[in-house]
Amino acid sequence: MYGTDVGILNVFVIVKGRKPPKPQWRKTGDKGNQWKLGEVTIPSNSTARIVFEAVPTKRVAGDIAIDEVTFTDMAIDCDFEGEVTHPSCTFIQARDDQFDWMQNSGKTPTKKTGPPVDHTRGTSKGVYMYLESTGPMRGTHVFSSLPDIRRKLHHVP
Repeated sequence: MYGTDVGILNVFVIVKGRKPPKPQWRKTGDKGNQWKLGEVTIPSNSTARIVFEAVPTKRVAGDIAIDEVTFTDMAIDCDFEGEVTHPSCTFIQARDDQFDWMQNSGKTPTKKTGPPVDHTRGTSKGVYMYLESTGPMRGTHVFSSLPDIRRKLHHVP
């Protein structure tokens, strides 16, 4: 989340069989051009969908980016590098929103926005997903999600 007037990034954890939630994680405004950690909890022994929602502001000049979606206590890691190796990492772009997440390496097209490197490799050749939010109007949304994920905790005796 980098730029003079970025907006909001919400993360929802939608658990199958429960009513739609409020955002479990939410950030607003400029956070600089360095990667920041965000964490949400998926209830154990549940099936959940992770949804990313970006809400730009009226005077937009900035980008919102995500990379390296990791599931602890599970053998799933979604870093957007190359081909997706785990079926649960398939990134699903909503069709009924106004903007699209894009895959990118290095700087974004708009000056003074976006990360110069990805989080996984820490280089300009690494890949991340971002939303070009320069230009959208207030009240527009972009939704994307990862498929349903079944979380089971495994204990080692």
